Amino acid sequence: MKKTKDREGEKFEKMRKKHIRERINKEFKKLLKEKSLSYTNLNKKYPELYFFKRAILELRKKEYEIALLLLCSIIESIANKKRYDKYIDFYQWLKEERKLSNKRISEKRLDKLYKQYKKIYGSRYGFKQIILESYHRTFPTFACYSYKNIGRNSWTPIKLRKKKDIEKNFKKFIDKVYDKFRSPFTHWLTTFDFETNILSKISSNIDLGIKGININLLLEIAFKVIKENITLILNKNDRQRKT
Repeated sequence: MKKTKDREGEKFEKMRKKHIRERINKEFKKLLKEKSLSYTNLNKKYPELYFFKRAILELRKKEYEIALLLLCSIIESIANKKRYDKYIDFYQWLKEERKLSNKRISEKRLDKLYKQYKKIYGSRYGFKQIILESYHRTFPTFACYSYKNIGRNSWTPIKLRKKKDIEKNFKKFIDKVYDKFRSPFTHWLTTFDFETNILSKISSNIDLGIKGININLLLEIAFKVIKENITLILNKNDRQRKT
């Protein structure tokens, strides 16, 4: 009986997963049409839009690693266009924050300072900031509820989270995407067991930041960032080609 229920749950979640991606793809096409752009003939003239389309295609082929890297790169590229990436090197930051002295800094203290620095400057800051701003502090629906596992790959909402918990949970998810995937993969080509790290088989309704990185969540987030910054994307790319 339990196996039958699990199979039914898995089949339902597979359909819902496909539905989520097709819904986002449909909304993406609608956005392009509003801006007089062709989905079929979309090319690298607008790289963020072109690679978003590619990410959806890679997901259909179950190329999760490629799709996740594309989605992270799209978010960072838009953050850079918005000039969030206010880069200051670590030594310069230490001087400006008056963290340097004549005394020798211990390795432990240096480690702590570097963690502080990373939270404020560089691509990590821009990645997080552009996502949070795109949601205007309203936060996506999937972050607003706590969920209960009702079977294999099956989840149901049980209660609305408190506002402070919603924000905390959403930020935790963004940090996890950057720290556990984007950064190690980009710098060291670290690969992952996608069965445990990418919950690609379930819907976007999960307890964020606990089980892993849900590819559907990131797809929704990347589309939200694109939608909220579409004018910036179009104007910046047009300007760059003219210079």
